[in-house]
Amino acid sequence: MKPLPHSLELERASLGACLLAPEVFSRLGLAVQDFHSEAHREIWQAFDALHVEGEPFDLHTLQAELERRGTLPRAGGMAYLAGLDAELPSLDHVETYARRLRGYRRRRERIAAGRRYLAALWDGGDELAAREEELAALLKERDAEDDGIPLAIDVEQFLAIEFPPRPWLVQGLVQQKDAGMIHAWRGVGKTHFVLSLTWALVSAGSFLRFRVDAPAGVLLIDGEMPREDLQGRLARIMRAARGVRRAPLRILAADMFESGLPSLATPEGQSVVDFNLAGCPEIRVVVVDNVSTLCSSGQGENDAESWNVVQEYVLQLRRRGISVIFVHHSNKSLSQRGTSKREDVLSWVLDLRRPDDYREEDGARFEMRFSKARAIHGEAAQPLDVRLVDVEGGGLDWSWRPVDQSERERAVELLEAGAGVDDVAREIGVSRATVYRWKKALEEGLSHGLTP
Repeated sequence: MKPLPHSLELERASLGACLLAPEVFSRLGLAVQDFHSEAHREIWQAFDALHVEGEPFDLHTLQAELERRGTLPRAGGMAYLAGLDAELPSLDHVETYARRLRGYRRRRERIAAGRRYLAALWDGGDELAAREEELAALLKERDAEDDGIPLAIDVEQFLAIEFPPRPWLVQGLVQQKDAGMIHAWRGVGKTHFVLSLTWALVSAGSFLRFRVDAPAGVLLIDGEMPREDLQGRLARIMRAARGVRRAPLRILAADMFESGLPSLATPEGQSVVDFNLAGCPEIRVVVVDNVSTLCSSGQGENDAESWNVVQEYVLQLRRRGISVIFVHHSNKSLSQRGTSKREDVLSWVLDLRRPDDYREEDGARFEMRFSKARAIHGEAAQPLDVRLVDVEGGGLDWSWRPVDQSERERAVELLEAGAGVDDVAREIGVSRATVYRWKKALEEGLSHGLTP
């Protein structure tokens, strides 16, 4: 019997490309079904598992993953893995290899459907009509592919796909293939906040109540801060940190270049990011600080057309497994007219706001609240009262507590001073029932000789 359409050479070349340049893995857009060889299917599944975990690709990590899965013998053994890159003519053509492999897979699917149709035709049973419809749908799909038209798939097919879960890069905040925004008014302290979060990512440390279980490389793009100030702030954050850098942290500071950095709303700006990502495949997060300087077309911050371009680029990065964190400052809420469009592609938006009882001597103190949290729930979504503090040795660190706790402490102060329930509720911005509960707890504590 004539073998099914396939090319072992192109399959080997695609796998070898992932070993030589791991950043091409996401660009290939292949699935395990695109490989005809069982050995190549096992290798691709191992690549996919490493990619989901954010692990680097090389011969040794691939071998270890296959051994962990118990599939190294079916993948051909270590000798076969070592020769995968021998038949790769050029990395420049890997996307062409992938496109041809997808074409072979579609032909195999049509042949299998055709065989099922012929078997049903021979039997003459009730299954014939269903097989005719299946074959007709595949032929329509072929015509649409020839015209470059994206095709929808049936819901049963969609639900049958085993998508790997998106891991948390920062527990309760940032997932893989994520897009979020940190929004604050000017002068609140967002740069220190962003640098601390960045350092937690690369050092697998903790930041406020958020935990990083595995280090993730970060590309930090700063569009406005003087390089000396950025250097000084980052040094103080690192000085106070308890962990050491375990993943790459690359800095693109506009102030380092005579002509600055091009906007991400332009092909030039996107090429700069792509080039730096290609040079460091361990990078899993891009931080863009800030929207005003790095995402504008030059026609104003609210230029909808420029943001549409940036948004499309963010979706491309997400499809490649890269998460993006934007930093934005303004004098109004993101939910107000003219700015809410920025939330369309974002999974979460974190607002940093000065509390009502803020005093100048508090320095960098703010409330951290989610105004959008698509996959963040429970305790992780609760607001925090956050303060930047000096630590021994010239470093900077953070103290924090739940906002509800700080509101309660303020309410207790007012109640002890003789304020009424209505006045306290109005002053703090909580319900009268909440103040009554706090007042009752205060009275019970005092009656037992306890402090509130």
